[in-house]
Amino acid sequence: MANQEVIGKGRGYEYHLINEYVANLQKELNIHRLRSKWIEIKFVDDVNGNMGDCTGDTDEVDIRIDRTLSWNDQMITLAHEMVHAEQFLRANTVSEVYADLLEDKLFKTCYPEHALEYSNT
Repeated sequence: MANQEVIGKGRGYEYHLINEYVANLQKELNIHRLRSKWIEIKFVDDVNGNMGDCTGDTDEVDIRIDRTLSWNDQMITLAHEMVHAEQFLRANTVSEVYADLLEDKLFKTCYPEHALEYSNT
């Protein structure tokens, strides 16, 4: 699995849940075997007016998510940005449309089932 680090969430359960979710996203996007790569996820107060963004190259990506969004919107945005992470790590063309098409499917497929009740809070 690509190395991942989550920065900026408060409670321990959130870190555990986000790490599990990102691991599931990596498997679904078939980047879980890229063990020498890095994915850093930051929850911040401002993403230049966006819900999230992703920058990077074939070695590492930085994802920023607007922490003022609802939990579900943060997690759907994270799925969207993970599509871009996959595109950067594989040196593919970054396609906003492709990420838009996949975000809901990825959220429904990869969000941990045991945490569905948490996502409604």
